[in-house]
Amino acid sequence: MTITGILLALVTLLSACQKCETCSYSYPVGNGKQETYTFPEVCGDKMNRDAQESACRTAAAMAGTTCKCNKS
Repeated sequence: MTITGILLALVTLLSACQKCETCSYSYPVGNGKQETYTFPEVCGDKMNRDAQESACRTAAAMAGTTCKCNKS
């Protein structure tokens, strides 16, 4: 295998391991019902994923609930 082939394989493998995250929180709307707000999926940069999780936690705390994030 040539150096070019190795680099191409490495780039392909690293892009396949991209981490994504979706955060959401549920809040009461009355009559025992709940609504759920789901943030858009964020992939790649950890700083962006952390910023979304922080925003979700802040919004959930203001609504009196907690944020849940699913990583994929």
